[in-house]
Formats: sequence, C-alpha cells, structure tokens
Amino acid sequence: MLRYIVFLTFIVVGFFLSRKRKLYPVVCIVYLIALFYYTFLSRMELTTTTEAVVATSTPVVQHWWVNAAYEIFRMKTSSYREACILNVMLFVPMGYLVRCKKPWMTILICSSLSLTIELLQELTGFGMFDLNDWGANTVGAGIGVILLWGCKRMTDI
Repeated sequence: MLRYIVFLTFIVVGFFLSRKRKLYPVVCIVYLIALFYYTFLSRMELTTTTEAVVATSTPVVQHWWVNAAYEIFRMKTSSYREACILNVMLFVPMGYLVRCKKPWMTILICSSLSLTIELLQELTGFGMFDLNDWGANTVGAGIGVILLWGCKRMTDI
C-alpha cells in the first residue's frame, strides 16, 4: 500500500512540477532515473503466497524506515493484477512528459519506448519480455496524456 501512495504522490507532484518550464528538465531526469531503476535494476518478480508468508513471518530487527524504503523500491509482487497496476503507474509520467502536438503521437512514442525497454530486458537478461507489461505501460502513458490534455482544457476555459 505504501508503494502505491508514494507512486501516486510522485506522479501528481511530477505532473505539477513538469508544467513549470525551469523544472521540466529536472522532472524528466528524475523520472528517467526511476524508470531505469524499476525496469532494469529492480526486476519485478512474482512470488507465490507461500513465499510471501515465509518472507514476512521472519522477524525484522531493522528500523521502520528501512522496511518502508524496501517496500517502495523493491519490485516483488504476488499477483499479476498488482504487477499490471504498477506497470500502468510507471508510465503515467511518460504520457505527460513526452509532449507532441497530437496525443496519439505521444502514445505511439511511449508505446514504442515501452516495447524497446521490454526487448532490452530480454536481450540483457535484466528482466523478461512480456506483452502484458507493454500493454500496461501503453495504458499508463495514455492516462498521462489524458491527464495533461484535461489540465490544458481546464486552463483554456
């Protein structure tokens, strides 16, 4: 749950900061670093419920903030639905950071980038090619485009 709150916070804050011209490059760099981390360095692994129970039943002696950071930055999940939601959320910022005159062009570029990432994951061994991830990433980019488009429409009125 903490991971969703952090992701949503970064999506919303990144959206508003990216609208300021001076902060747009900073938001892009931070997002690209996070994208690289989550797609290549922190591979998403599906675990069975038994593994999750065994992993959580061991006592943890670390501080609460170490456990919270581990929950945010790990990409281990026990359900395909959660993996899909996280992939959608990962590409929402891409939808509002890639700016083209036509929304469909932005979605096409983001979808192509997602496909490239999936192929690179397969080629490098830092992940695996998954069409579901590609689809979820494209949907996330579409949500980002809709978010940007809706905000522009509201400010034009």
